[in-house]
Amino acid sequence: MSLVYEVTIKQNYFGQSCVNRFNYVGTGTPIAVIPSFALLSAMGLIDTAGALPTSTLGGDLQDTQPDAVTFVQALARTVTDENPTDFYDYPYPAGVIGTISGQTPTTPINAFGFFTNRVRVDIARGTKRFVGVTEEGMGDGGELESAFVTALNALASDMSDVLTYTTGGESLSFAPCVAKRVAYTTPSGKTAYKYYDTQAEQLDNIAQPITWQPYPQVRSQVSRQYKPS
Repeated sequence: MSLVYEVTIKQNYFGQSCVNRFNYVGTGTPIAVIPSFALLSAMGLIDTAGALPTSTLGGDLQDTQPDAVTFVQALARTVTDENPTDFYDYPYPAGVIGTISGQTPTTPINAFGFFTNRVRVDIARGTKRFVGVTEEGMGDGGELESAFVTALNALASDMSDVLTYTTGGESLSFAPCVAKRVAYTTPSGKTAYKYYDTQAEQLDNIAQPITWQPYPQVRSQVSRQYKPS
């Protein structure tokens, strides 16, 4: 059975909480592994002595960020309550930080951004904003330096890959997607968005296959700007 998953990556950068979420469609029959753990592993989000695996989404993300960025938590789960035990929460030990040293980190409002192709007219493109832009990574007018763009292209390729996890005779696959949410009104009267109530409904409301690519200029993320103390 296919299931839609959400992966949340939480980081901290100069005291600002930085959160990014990804969606995947998982397929395959698990035998002894929790699929959510398999997904975090396939994304390269489980560290070994502070280092995330090379040539993975996690490893390439770590390699595009300065050492002022701290990895706090990675959480994978199914997006509905139909599989309540299919989740994996991985709090990072101290010392899991970006690998770029000797450069000058800029304000948390600066970010490097990504966007997907559009597959369906009723589902918007996916977007991502990661912190960790350095002075050395920027050129005139906020254009990203070519070496930095090369690193972002590698990360975009990781984000676009269909991931596999194979061990002990079992094989699971995870395909990236954009998951549409349902609008609802909160008790305060504001509009918010949530996943569909069932996996069947959510699977009818995803966009795939998707391909990620980076913006060549610095982006902004206003929610991460410094707040008054």
